[in-house]
Amino acid sequence: MDNKDVAQLYRAFPVIRYFPLPSQRIFTIISKLRTFLKEIIEEHRMTMKPDEPRDYIDCYLDAMNKKQNNGLSFDDEGLLAIVIELFLAAVESTAASLDWLLLCMMAYPDIQALSCFSCHPIFSSAISENFTIISKLRTFLKEIIEEHRMTMKPDEPRDYIDCYLDAMNKKQNNGLSFDDEGLLAIVIEFFLASVETTTDSLDWSLLCMMAYPDIQENCSEEIKLVIDEQKEITYNDRHRMPYVRAVIHEIMRFAAIVPLGLPRGIVKDMSFNGYTLPKID
Repeated sequence: MDNKDVAQLYRAFPVIRYFPLPSQRIFTIISKLRTFLKEIIEEHRMTMKPDEPRDYIDCYLDAMNKKQNNGLSFDDEGLLAIVIELFLAAVESTAASLDWLLLCMMAYPDIQALSCFSCHPIFSSAISENFTIISKLRTFLKEIIEEHRMTMKPDEPRDYIDCYLDAMNKKQNNGLSFDDEGLLAIVIEFFLASVETTTDSLDWSLLCMMAYPDIQENCSEEIKLVIDEQKEITYNDRHRMPYVRAVIHEIMRFAAIVPLGLPRGIVKDMSFNGYTLPKID
């Protein structure tokens, strides 16, 4: 039974969280991770300097400190949830990369002694294709960054790119490195990290639509009603489609898109279907 099986079982029967199963170790690890990341966040809070962000945590804390949030929600629990998600998002991809690296080294011991995989014909074509894809991705993301640069407003960031560009524009960086290449590298990493989760989300969405054609019809009708004569749907249209958004959220809750990747809990003790659920500290 892999992590996805455990996650599906847990979501179907939440009460198993309190059974003495091997999966209990997952919750212990998550608890320790929360404690560790809380300490990191507090360290950032104590050492950060306004308008001189070092990383995402500083940017988020700076946004929390600003009073003009236009109704946006920035709080400690939200920051902790995002940092945990970013931390765990890298686990599976890193582990998979190491697994394949070790397998390849075991299968091709002669290559193990080489300093560069591209020297060997077995890897050269695959590596060349990957570099071509990365090159096209870099070009695309550079255009996105330039678009942000031309349309951004100081102290009104829309997303991470705006926050980074704003930090670049400030003169008092005390030697910290904020440059175009660094921003591009981070955006590429975010982009690639989302590939598997996006694919899994689409897979589960299609499966659920096939299993529940009435839900699919309702989603289709709402989308048609909102789009009307538009050529394409935009991100801002999501606010006018509460039913579709609810379906997407339910699919992500039900499906093992990122098994236990974003821990969930309740803020106070409660009872549900005869079960007592304690709050998560």
